[in-house]
Amino acid sequence: MWTAGLTTAAAVLIWLVFGVAGAKDNGVSLLANTDQGRVERVADARPDATIEEVRAWPESTWTPWKENGFLTARHGDVIWLRVTLKNPGSEPLNGVVENTSYFSDVVEAWTEHPNGWRRMVSGTATSGRERPLSARMAAFPVLVPAEGERVVYLRVSDAYVAHIQPAWWAKAEDFFRAKTNHLLMQCLCFGVLMALVFYNVVLWLRLRFEDTGYYVLTAAAGAACNFMANGGFALMGISIRSPWHETLIAASMGAGALLMTKFSRVFLGTRELMPRVDRWLRGWGIAMTVFALLTPAMLWMEKPDGIRVLTLAAVFTDVVCMIAAVSAWRRGARHARFFLMAFAFLVLAGMPMVVSVLRQEVGAGVAMGLLIGRTLEMLLLSFAVADRFAQTQKRLVDETEQRRAIQEAYADELEVEVRERTRELVEANA
Repeated sequence: MWTAGLTTAAAVLIWLVFGVAGAKDNGVSLLANTDQGRVERVADARPDATIEEVRAWPESTWTPWKENGFLTARHGDVIWLRVTLKNPGSEPLNGVVENTSYFSDVVEAWTEHPNGWRRMVSGTATSGRERPLSARMAAFPVLVPAEGERVVYLRVSDAYVAHIQPAWWAKAEDFFRAKTNHLLMQCLCFGVLMALVFYNVVLWLRLRFEDTGYYVLTAAAGAACNFMANGGFALMGISIRSPWHETLIAASMGAGALLMTKFSRVFLGTRELMPRVDRWLRGWGIAMTVFALLTPAMLWMEKPDGIRVLTLAAVFTDVVCMIAAVSAWRRGARHARFFLMAFAFLVLAGMPMVVSVLRQEVGAGVAMGLLIGRTLEMLLLSFAVADRFAQTQKRLVDETEQRRAIQEAYADELEVEVRERTRELVEANA
């Protein structure tokens, strides 16, 4: 049964990565690395500049930008980009210009129309009614005439650090198809997470196992972190501005790491099997509590350094729990094998996210990969909890059978003893 379950989990992972998310973004290109457009930026642009002033800037002000990754500004500065889209074909292109980041507060776009310049606003700090396209990222529809060009001015601002990586979808239908595929993948992952949470809540209410309760809280914290990191607020049309967005993500990461430490201690039985390891885990849990309590300090920071600190703390938590699981397995805790498999899936899916966070370049792909890894981790931990429950039940049955056998043997001995004493009494009376 366990082999079939693990095989199913691996098949779901492969299908989600390659069948749904992989090879589905056909039609998109990063504008800094393509011949379909030209991207120019302005160094040290004034935050209060208007579109009329920007258009009046001399050509020497604009410099080409052809680098890989995100264009990042200093704290308090804004980014002005001039994007020139080209259409060599004989048919007009009804496409979409997109910022591949989830975490930009306000992204404004100006496109030229017969009646003047049209302004569109998107980003995490804008509500769903204000956005021209309902998407997690800032996206704007752009019509490029046949055998012509279209100039788009972009302005990015953020309470922390403004950053942008412009992408171009030459066909709007490709954009909506890719977003539908990504949404389907996320719905499946969050559906599995919620199903596991509700199932284990019912199990905990009936059995009151302590490790099941910590598992429920850990899964809920992981689901909340992935929901916010994958642009869940923006998808639902809810506006949330930095630094609140990053602070909530960091708080959920800290809570998840703390709860994972508590779950590992109870689930692996470190107090009885490994007292020294249990003391280490207890001490690290205290440290994670301090980190979680200090998370609100991010509201006054100039950069989201708290996310990087808590990301490293979460990675260290996983490493410590994996070491504890190996030690517990060597001491006879068979259910620890699922614990190790769960963390193996999380490590494979989460390392790109860790690297991106440390480089301050969190994109959609790595966030979705972490969501898949977290989902499979929770699924395998559910297998581990179920396996431990099955072992507990088997041990109780074996102990019951052993007690019943002892009682039967004692009853047989008592019957023989009574028969002997009765025979001796009859002889004595005779």
